[in-house]
Amino acid sequence: MLDRELWNLLDSLGLTRLTVPESRGGSGGTWHDAAALLETAAAHGIQLPLAEHDLLAGWALEASGLPPLDGLTTLGFLGSNDVARQVPWASAADQVVLVGVGGAAARLEVYAAAEFAVEPGHNLAGEPRDTVRITSRSAMTATVPQGMVEALRHRAALVRAVQASGAMGAAIGMTMTQVSDRVQFGRSLATFQAVQHRLAEAAAEAALARSATWAAVDEAVETNFRGPGLPVSVAAARSCVGQAGSAVVRAAHQLHGAIGTTREHPLHQFTVPILAWTNEYGTVAEFDALLTRAVVAAGPEVWALVTRA
Repeated sequence: MLDRELWNLLDSLGLTRLTVPESRGGSGGTWHDAAALLETAAAHGIQLPLAEHDLLAGWALEASGLPPLDGLTTLGFLGSNDVARQVPWASAADQVVLVGVGGAAARLEVYAAAEFAVEPGHNLAGEPRDTVRITSRSAMTATVPQGMVEALRHRAALVRAVQASGAMGAAIGMTMTQVSDRVQFGRSLATFQAVQHRLAEAAAEAALARSATWAAVDEAVETNFRGPGLPVSVAAARSCVGQAGSAVVRAAHQLHGAIGTTREHPLHQFTVPILAWTNEYGTVAEFDALLTRAVVAAGPEVWALVTRA
């Protein structure tokens, strides 16, 4: 369920169109600005379509030469029979931007809420992931190169890595507080060596994932999402985030004990989204496979691939 009050507040502050140029009614911010906002929102358990509205749909409209839109906009990928599945926040959107892929070029189609039907769905974290069925042909379309579609996929994959990194940081922080405050056998849980090791391992995984994610963000910004090494950097970030996500969720719930398994406990605001986000816009297995192919293809130059020397 969209928190309209919070969305409207952020919109009034210019944060829902953070990277949209000022000439198009946005704030003219950078991808670094937007990534910091997404990470912070995830670290506070906030679920809003900030990335979908700004970094995905907003950018797609600008890159394709289509005019900016009023109201909440999301983006999905069109499948067969005029159906797009797993479209984030479509049930709350005023319009959707759908990307149709096929042949040498792709197409962008913009539909107002009255031009599509929604079958509500949700991901593991309860965020809307809806099925969109087109009911009326769009009057606003654009043909775009396949390279733009690939850039969109990289953006989407990176968005989820940033969000998961923010949620992992919050889960680690909450767990540190729990083991420090919880007393067992007359002493704080944090004084037990096994607990210290378990938490340290999870924190190290989270730190590695965040480092890989921000390295990919840096490269994306420096190359305007066109760098030849970006697919590997994004895959490395998503692979690290996926591996770290499992470790952090497991450790956080183990160290919280029984109380952390209750539905009401706030830990779920972070651990469940981690599990959801690490399997959106590509799975851990898919990104691991991409990295494997890149390493094999590099052959004797694999060190240069890893170090970017």
